[in-house]
Amino acid sequence: MKKSKKFFIISFVVLLIILLIRVYFFSFDNYKKEVKEERYVKYAFLENDLYGVLFNNGDVAINPSYDKIFTLVDGKIRAEKDGMSYLLNIYGDVIAGELKKVLPFNDGYSAVMCNNDKWGFINEKGCFLISCKFEAAKSFSENLAAVQNNGKWGFINKEEEAVIPFRYDSVESFSGNLATVMKDGVYCGINKHGEKITPCEYDFLKPYKGFFVGKMDGKEQNHVVLSESGEEAYSSSSEIRPLDIGENIYALNFFSPPLIKDGKIILGEKEFDRIYKFQEKRALFRKKEDGVEKYGFIDENGKVIVPPLYDEASSFYEGRSIVKMGDKYGVLDLNGKNLVPLEYDRIHLHSSEEIASLKSGKVKIHTKENIEGRAIFKCDDIISGRESFLIVEKDGKQGVIDNEGNIVVDFKEIKIFFAGEVFSYLADNGMWGYLSRNGKEITPPVFDKVCGFMDGVGKVFKGENIYNIDLDGKQIFDGKYSSVRRLDWKDFYACGMRSSNFGIW
Repeated sequence: MKKSKKFFIISFVVLLIILLIRVYFFSFDNYKKEVKEERYVKYAFLENDLYGVLFNNGDVAINPSYDKIFTLVDGKIRAEKDGMSYLLNIYGDVIAGELKKVLPFNDGYSAVMCNNDKWGFINEKGCFLISCKFEAAKSFSENLAAVQNNGKWGFINKEEEAVIPFRYDSVESFSGNLATVMKDGVYCGINKHGEKITPCEYDFLKPYKGFFVGKMDGKEQNHVVLSESGEEAYSSSSEIRPLDIGENIYALNFFSPPLIKDGKIILGEKEFDRIYKFQEKRALFRKKEDGVEKYGFIDENGKVIVPPLYDEASSFYEGRSIVKMGDKYGVLDLNGKNLVPLEYDRIHLHSSEEIASLKSGKVKIHTKENIEGRAIFKCDDIISGRESFLIVEKDGKQGVIDNEGNIVVDFKEIKIFFAGEVFSYLADNGMWGYLSRNGKEITPPVFDKVCGFMDGVGKVFKGENIYNIDLDGKQIFDGKYSSVRRLDWKDFYACGMRSSNFGIW
């Protein structure tokens, strides 16, 4: 009896200890998870010609040790050191390292080249799912990847099965269930079963979503578009340059007709001379006759919704387009009807619900409920409008007003611009500064160039120095680190330009 009681007590104590240990580690894991959720890599910085990485709170995530740090893509950062590539996650952990080449992730996989100069594939955790055994590889596309083995190309699936045998000299990855292959110098189109859709007679062939673009030398109309069944849909003596301008809609001559949708021509090449990207299922087009340019709109089937009547027009935004005829402006809805009549000297889409107009020196705000509009201010011109603010000009000076006509930024001899979460301004000394949305000066005009603020951070250029400042005008992290840039794309968006400073892959 005593032995049973003693055994029971010992068992109970052991179970209690096990339970406490499990609770401890569970709590610790949750704590680590919470810390990781609070801290994530946000900035790259340069120190002694090497790059490191900072967390969003300014703590060092990775000490300066890389030759290059590239922009965040799909939650991954690529870094280079001594010619080798490394992949980092948003918490600063190295998930894959010492790779000769790394391609961006697609379908959850990245094609990588290892030290043996062979290619394989890793998943988003950095684990090898397909070992480095191929001579060359392209990214997965539509769950199939083009790889080269023994000098020939074929396609494998994620189980590493050869879905399309290795027998081609060159291939193009799948797009819209179509791919192209080349053997003995001629191209043909195939489907995912490896079946030939087109004859193998083209000197070049490339797949797009629902069609092929090819070239056949020796013919007058030697550039062709083929449907997904291999039938010729269009031919030309000029190079065909498809541009994606809508959902499965391409302009075949780079912003010029003809248009193809789902492999079928929906608009002929001589209809218009310029077509723009679809916005809200409408595309702006330009038609030029006798040197006069006019603008209108088509729908996604190529049907003209608004005929080419206007001297100027903007793409639709939240169901509205600003149009100009002669020297007067108005606003159209998606069906081409007048929301605001063509009688104003200037119009801006003031906010998602409001339209600002200028007529005879009087600023009005128009809404759906009040098309006639209410007068709020008197000035000479409206320069720009956004997010319930208007940059206006009066007596040769610029200022900012809100949608009630209150002066937010006093009128001065400067040029004012929207800059994300703040205003930027160009002073008469040719230098740039920032103003807050309530008109307070963030910085004096001391910069050669400035970018817009996003998430409370703005990028500035001064001489050879490039750095980020906060909404108080101070260099972030008190200037402790040099050449700081964000690892996401926000510096790129805010500055509106492509530059090596943004570390694009």
